[in-house]
Amino acid sequence: MVANLVTNLNKCTTWLSNHGLALNIDKTKLMIIGTGPRLNSVLTESVELHDGSIRAAQEYKCLAMLLDKHAKYARYKVYQKLKTLGRIRSFV
Repeated sequence: MVANLVTNLNKCTTWLSNHGLALNIDKTKLMIIGTGPRLNSVLTESVELHDGSIRAAQEYKCLAMLLDKHAKYARYKVYQKLKTLGRIRSFV
């Protein structure tokens, strides 16, 4: 699984490079989302690419939402935010 991920990420960085772009390794995070047994089968702290290393994260805050590797909390928070947006839609 990790080998396939590395292969695809290297293809992405090659494509970006060919089009005058670059992947910002410092801002890129790796998070594998899944069930407990599946997560235990994939033990990685980082992924090595041609340009550097992408560190694994247990959780990540994105657009005011906290995403975690089990995705339980994230799903609840997304639902909660969408529900709030639905309530205030008529006032906007």
